[in-house]
Amino acid sequence: MKLHVCFGIFLIAAVLALSLSGCGGGERGLRVRAVGYYNYLTGAGKMTKEDFISPAARKTMNDEQYRALKLAQQELEKARQELRQGSRFTPKDVKIDEIAAKVDGKFGVTSVPYVYEPASLIAQVKWVRVGGRWYIYAGSPAEVDAYGQFPSGLVIDVPRPGQDGSNASSGGNPR
Repeated sequence: MKLHVCFGIFLIAAVLALSLSGCGGGERGLRVRAVGYYNYLTGAGKMTKEDFISPAARKTMNDEQYRALKLAQQELEKARQELRQGSRFTPKDVKIDEIAAKVDGKFGVTSVPYVYEPASLIAQVKWVRVGGRWYIYAGSPAEVDAYGQFPSGLVIDVPRPGQDGSNASSGGNPR
């Protein structure tokens, strides 16, 4: 009897750990996963673009595309190193509470404030949850076949600098 109780407690703890690690569903799980992606974009993370490619998209990649992905990753890292040496680039960790997220079933969308370059250049990132893990949803034919169409109403309004009046003097063309 004690063995069953211990196993039950272990199972509950494992489910909770998965839900908090980004492998779970919901907005919290999506935000956890998005932290890794945005930190990859800003140069602060240890993950690679490959970590975020959906299983359906990965299956369609041929050897040439895979090599191109690896080469692009190497070029990105080389560019980051050059920027760091010139002191023009300081990686900045994106924090989980700074990420806006919405979830609709197995689909989600995230955004970060415009203070993070280059991550802020991507106003919104579309995601799909597969096997309990979130991946970038690029909308490729393979992804549409495997996961369905991304919900058109799943968006986050992302104010651009100056739209809310707080940063109106930082460029742009006042008319």
